[in-house]
Amino acid sequence: MAKVTEPIDDLQAALATFTGNEVSLLSEVKARFRSQPDFETSITALAASDDPMMSRAAMWVILECVREGTLLVHRISAALHPHLQALADWQAVLCLLQAFDQLSQPIDHAESYADFAEANLSHQRPFLRAWSMNTLCRLARFHPELAARAQRTHQNAINDPAASVRARARNIAPPVLNA
Repeated sequence: MAKVTEPIDDLQAALATFTGNEVSLLSEVKARFRSQPDFETSITALAASDDPMMSRAAMWVILECVREGTLLVHRISAALHPHLQALADWQAVLCLLQAFDQLSQPIDHAESYADFAEANLSHQRPFLRAWSMNTLCRLARFHPELAARAQRTHQNAINDPAASVRARARNIAPPVLNA
């Protein structure tokens, strides 16, 4: 008799074959699993994995689903909130920060996500600095209490030594402070 596996087991097994470069594999995983009923719960659980490669693969799939509109940032951010401090892989963190570019409404735990973004503002990798600033600016649009922090961050990004950080700052308007 064949063993019946849970959907998360199948998803985890498919993502476990990712070694860091096979984006086409991740696209295939996304296409195969995204219509399953427990996909959102399963993929967010795997994104919070202690295994950095599993976390990276799952976060890449999440980002692509957010970009295509099949997963919503506010739902993903709520599910990942308890696991923020466990996200250690820089590419997983980058995918999470990039997902906030699709933010279209206020989120729960905005302050925690602002702190998370700020913690990456001095990262050695310019893309993490750029997308951390971007996340703060996106959050401030829906959470005015973050506007001053985001505006300072935006101004610092304009003067960052890395061209990619300056470019991201030019592509997002700084939040407006209420007088």
